[in-house]
Amino acid sequence: MAYGVTTTSPKSRPPFALIRTRKAAACWVLRATNQRNYEITAAINSNAAAAVHISGSEPMKVAVVTPYYGTREDWLVRCHESVREQTYPCTHLLVADGAASEVANDFECLHLELTRNIGDYGDTPRALGSIYAAGLKFDAVAYLDADNWFEPWHIQSLVDLHARTGAAVCTSGRTLFGTDGTCLGVDEEVDGERFVDTSCLFLTREAFDVFPVWSSMSAQLHAIDDRVVWAEIIDRALSRAHTGMPSAAYRTAFAFHYERMGFPIPDDAKTGSDVKESMRLVAEDEQRHRQRARDVRGAERSGRVWRYPVTLPRSDAQIASGLGILPGSDEFDREHLPDFICFGAQKSGTTWLYNNLRAHPEIFFPKPLAGEPAYFSKESHFFDVEERFARGVSFYAQRFAPGRVKVKGDMTPNYALLAPDRIATVRKLMPDVRLIFLMRNPIERAWSRVVMRVVIEAGRSMESMSDDELTAELIREDVRSNSDYLTIIRSWLRFFPGEQLWIGFMDDIVNRPEALLREVLAHINVSADLDLSDFPLSQRFFAGPGTSIGPNQLSFLRGMYAAQIEELYEAFGERVSAWRVSVHGH
Repeated sequence: MAYGVTTTSPKSRPPFALIRTRKAAACWVLRATNQRNYEITAAINSNAAAAVHISGSEPMKVAVVTPYYGTREDWLVRCHESVREQTYPCTHLLVADGAASEVANDFECLHLELTRNIGDYGDTPRALGSIYAAGLKFDAVAYLDADNWFEPWHIQSLVDLHARTGAAVCTSGRTLFGTDGTCLGVDEEVDGERFVDTSCLFLTREAFDVFPVWSSMSAQLHAIDDRVVWAEIIDRALSRAHTGMPSAAYRTAFAFHYERMGFPIPDDAKTGSDVKESMRLVAEDEQRHRQRARDVRGAERSGRVWRYPVTLPRSDAQIASGLGILPGSDEFDREHLPDFICFGAQKSGTTWLYNNLRAHPEIFFPKPLAGEPAYFSKESHFFDVEERFARGVSFYAQRFAPGRVKVKGDMTPNYALLAPDRIATVRKLMPDVRLIFLMRNPIERAWSRVVMRVVIEAGRSMESMSDDELTAELIREDVRSNSDYLTIIRSWLRFFPGEQLWIGFMDDIVNRPEALLREVLAHINVSADLDLSDFPLSQRFFAGPGTSIGPNQLSFLRGMYAAQIEELYEAFGERVSAWRVSVHGH
């Protein structure tokens, strides 16, 4: 039984897809399901998507760069019309690689024409088109090969992803098609980690320095240009996010794609020998790439202060200028804003740190608002509670005004999960604020948070909870996201330089509390050389009922956090070696 799919357009383009197998038909069902899932997700997250449309800022200007040379006219028409049909407005920028197409003269696009063919798989035209887009002040550049096309929601999904994550590089998945339009299936290799195809890339201004890589690579590598550019993106430690949806369609002539997807190999399929040779050259240098990526991703050690290296994005001022409504923000307000912020992590010793800092004569914390418990004064919740944020900066600053001659602090662990636009607002208001982040073994932190929810907040005993109920608590989004320390750190370091952030460990509160406190005092620029004998260094605060982790839950948590703890060990070394022991038992 045959399954047919055709499309029409104002220009009456020919059918682009003829599906001949049930397997291929299932592919179309999957694509339709992914589109529906995206539409639902986009509706739910409409507030996140609005981050690029906040009052006073312009929507992102997106260019789609397509180099072409000798491309079939019907394929080029399909490519261009898929850009025109995007649900998010974007501009198609075609670059003729030495032989302009007459049909392209009818396109609504920007059209660059090179006088001769470069012959490097479109990489130099791709670089020139990218630089041209940057010169025209586009905010992001997407790519689309001339024989490929986009699903209508491709650009919208990437703009939304950038709005939610602030990532410099956003990527999508892709679906493979034969040259005759047969759907081969979703390409699992394009996963946002191992490999990303050119037509799945979306680079924002923070990543525009990558543009010259297209044309500057050696001649042998142009056959695998997308892999070279992806390796460069990883090496530069640019922030990345992946939609997980195959919104780009890739028309392949390579035999290995048909073989991998379980389809008969056409007689005219390419062997990909040039690709394999280029891959061999890259493989010889792969160890260097991996080591460099680890070096960039890892933490730098400076005495006992561990900081992540960071390059501030060039778009920081642009992002901050339009994000965050700041009523009442004047010089008086700025003078009274906090000098340091502790943004977490929850259940990692922030209350201990608060009480010890409060004992210092040079440090000020605001009094609680009416109706709040006394201990709540450490948690201002200005940037994470919309009702308070809407009251403006004056409301926030007035809480700290009584401490104008002291070093003022805001310790709100919930700030760990602030959205990128809100962190940008913090940077805009307090560009020199000192930052503090405490970490605890993710397994212990997650369990402590669940015990607090069950016993203190819900008023139940741990013994009354079934294994299924406990598992449901452990996989709650707020529990998992608050234990994702590296993501939290990277989010803040996207807007703040590394020297403003101090990272500590709850283990040191137990093993070396005095030394840890003196490090914090030095970081926030108050006297560290003073008598700490009256400070509550050995006191425990809000320790909870102390319920131990059951064997089933311990096994579950070990499996959940093993990979994350290994990554933390790569970044912080021996400081978290005990965490590895908690996973492996040795």
